Amino acid sequence: MAFEELGKPRYQCQNSANGLTITIPSKRNWFIILFLGFWLIGWAVGELSAIGDIFSSSRTTVGAFGGLFMIGWLGAWTVGGAFAIYSWLWQIAGVEEIVISHDSLKISKKIPLWTRTKEYRLQDVTSLRVSPSPSPYPGKMDFWGITGEQLAFDYGAKTVRFGPGIDEAEAKHIITEMQKVLDRIK
Repeated sequence: MAFEELGKPRYQCQNSANGLTITIPSKRNWFIILFLGFWLIGWAVGELSAIGDIFSSSRTTVGAFGGLFMIGWLGAWTVGGAFAIYSWLWQIAGVEEIVISHDSLKISKKIPLWTRTKEYRLQDVTSLRVSPSPSPYPGKMDFWGITGEQLAFDYGAKTVRFGPGIDEAEAKHIITEMQKVLDRIK
């Protein structure tokens, strides 16, 4: 009888004298990568066409209402495209990095050309745990790889969630690694 292979973690831990760095790559969904890649080509054509239509002297849209509609449409189209670009870049090269140092816990979401970092005072971080995100619409944004956080801690009267796309077993391993460092630091 052949046993199933053990699951291998996607995350990496790096201990140093300054603390712990955990790197979690995004969970890739090849359907989304391919679909959004092709969709973004059409999006760019639509974006450039609408911009050209708004600024051309021989506009096909007639009157002030047509111009206002086109500006509104372009605004909505641009926001949708920005979401699609972010989702595509997250799928291709997104990384969440968790850094625990002697006085802070930093969580950074990184995609090419953009990083968002939030830093928390370590003394105010409590109740580190595995806690699947209680989304009011479960699975909707999880599909895009943006939500579905499995890790959480309390920070004052707020719950901070992180670790999108990891399995519950990985989340337990990460909590164990983080807790070892926190016990040593605190």
